[in-house]
Amino acid sequence: MIEKVSISSPAKINLGLIIPFKYENGFHHIVSLFVPIPFYDHLEINFLPEECYELTWESTLDEKFKSGMQSAFDQPEKNLLIKTWTWFKEWSRENDPGFWHKYIRNYPGIRIHIQKSIPSPSGLGGGSSNAASLLRAIYAAFPENHFYKDEKYQLKFNTDVLKLGADIPFFLGDSPALISGIGEIFSRHPGISVHGILGIPPFGFATSRMYSNLKKALQSAHDKKNSLSIIHRDFADLIEYMTNGMALQKREASPLLQKRGEYIWLENEFWDAGMSLFPDMSGILQVAVRTMADCFAQEKIIPLISMSGSGSSIFCIIRNAEGAQAAISIQKKLKILIPDFMWISY
Repeated sequence: MIEKVSISSPAKINLGLIIPFKYENGFHHIVSLFVPIPFYDHLEINFLPEECYELTWESTLDEKFKSGMQSAFDQPEKNLLIKTWTWFKEWSRENDPGFWHKYIRNYPGIRIHIQKSIPSPSGLGGGSSNAASLLRAIYAAFPENHFYKDEKYQLKFNTDVLKLGADIPFFLGDSPALISGIGEIFSRHPGISVHGILGIPPFGFATSRMYSNLKKALQSAHDKKNSLSIIHRDFADLIEYMTNGMALQKREASPLLQKRGEYIWLENEFWDAGMSLFPDMSGILQVAVRTMADCFAQEKIIPLISMSGSGSSIFCIIRNAEGAQAAISIQKKLKILIPDFMWISY
C-alpha cells in the first residue's frame, strides 16, 4: 500500500440546472450538465496506523474569499473530509470485510492537509470534490479495494455515498456528466470540452437557503414524465452542440436555452432564488453578467452564460478555439472592469 497520496481536486460548473419538482421526502429532482474545469484544490493525505485524524489547511486566496471557509475547519470532526473517512471505514467494514481487515483495520487514522483555491460557498462543488478526491486517494493507496474495480460494489458505493453529498459520485470520475434525480442518475459525456471564463464574487449563497426558497411542489407521475421529456430534449441539444458543434435548436419556450441579446442564457433555477433572497448581491452578479456579455459582443462572439450550482459564481463558455483565445484577453479586461471578482480563464 501507499501511505501518502497527493491528489488534485477540481471545480465544476453547471451547464444549466433545472429543478422540475421535489420528492415526498423533501429532496429535489435536478437535471444538470456537470463539467469539471481546470481549477483545483490540492490534498496531501497520510494514512496512519493509529486511530486519529488531523486536518489542516492553507490558502493563497485573498482574505475576502476566505471568510466562508474558516468555519469548515474550526471543528474537524464536522468537516466533510473527516466525515467521509469515518463513513468509508464503516462502509468497507460492512461491505468489503476482507479489504477492511487487511488494510483499514491496520490504518484507521488519517492526516489531511489541503491547499484551498476554490472558495466556498461558490457553487463550484469544492467540498464534494474534496471528499471524492479523498475516496480516489483511498483507491490509489489500497490497490485491493473493490469499490472502484467491481461493478457490483461500485453501484452500491455510488448509491450509498449520496448520504454524504449528492455531487460526490460525479467527482469520482473525470468527465462531464448529465446528472438527474438527486445525483444518483448520470451519463458520462467525455467528448465535451469547454473554454471560457469563470467569475467568482467575494460572497456566496448558502445552498440550504437557496433550496428552501424554491417552493417546488410535488408532481404527479404524468406531470413528471411530461416536464422531464422536454428538459432532457433541451439537454440533448446542448450536449450535441458541446460535443459535435451542431447548431443549438431554436425552440419556443425552451426551459434551458434563452437568447438574451448578445448571449445565450443557460437556465439555472437558483438564479431567481438568489434574486429574491439576496437582492443586493444578485444585483452585483447581474452587472457582472452584462459586462461579460458586452466584452464578448465587442469580439462578435455569442457565449453561453449562467450561474454555477446554487451560486454565486458565474461563467461563460465558448466552444471553439478562437473563442478560447478571446477569453484570455477578455479575462484580463474583466479583472480591470470588476476587480473585486476573481476571474479565471479555462
